[in-house]
Amino acid sequence: MLWVNPTAPFFAGKDIYDFIKKFKKNSRKNDSAVTCYREQEYFFYKNKSLNFDSSKNTVSRDKIKSLARITSGAYLIKGSLAYKNGILLGKKPYFYYTNWLQSLELKTTKQIHLFNGLLENYLKQE
Repeated sequence: MLWVNPTAPFFAGKDIYDFIKKFKKNSRKNDSAVTCYREQEYFFYKNKSLNFDSSKNTVSRDKIKSLARITSGAYLIKGSLAYKNGILLGKKPYFYYTNWLQSLELKTTKQIHLFNGLLENYLKQE
């Protein structure tokens, strides 16, 4: 089952094709696939740093470990597994890394004007 969200307007047809192709190549090791983006930012969870040591001096952003953020652009999973688990993600997902533009998701109506400008520029490049 392929689930593609219409709220990810920059994840295009050729990207979907590549997403499926790469999952097929890795399907022996992975039971599902999801689009994600590498975030190289300072992350905390329950007041503890996740990807750097906050007890040391300031760490440059380019020296911290990146973390994967699911973009909700697309999911790929066997329908029976999605039905059984009640979720579009299996226990061993393949992470398909997108670029920044592909990772954008239209979440609010306030973002429509911003996305329109980006989309016009994007279509000119295609």
